[in-house]
Amino acid sequence: MKGGKHLLSFISIALVAGLQPSFSGSQIFENKGFRFLVLECLRTANSQKCTRAIIELEIIQRKASAKGWYSCQSNALGLGSDLIMTQLNVNRESSTLHMLKKVEELCFGL
Repeated sequence: MKGGKHLLSFISIALVAGLQPSFSGSQIFENKGFRFLVLECLRTANSQKCTRAIIELEIIQRKASAKGWYSCQSNALGLGSDLIMTQLNVNRESSTLHMLKKVEELCFGL
């Protein structure tokens, strides 16, 4: 649980501090940078890579909520949870890949 609290604290601080996302809007999906971040997190469970992907997902889910795209938002939150579990060394590969596909489909054009 300590690792999870540390991760959530880092994400909160990063968002409050105004850490800028690597990508914006539908650019996230067009240049495959987001997919790369998620797959690298899944492959390596590297804290920095996973945190960057989770921060991108936080931005996606907030934009989705503002637009009323609740299916997109729900799947983004689910994918974020899978990435957190990956950082905690829980194998969620199948779920993560499924959620990634859903986020790409439901959130494109955000």
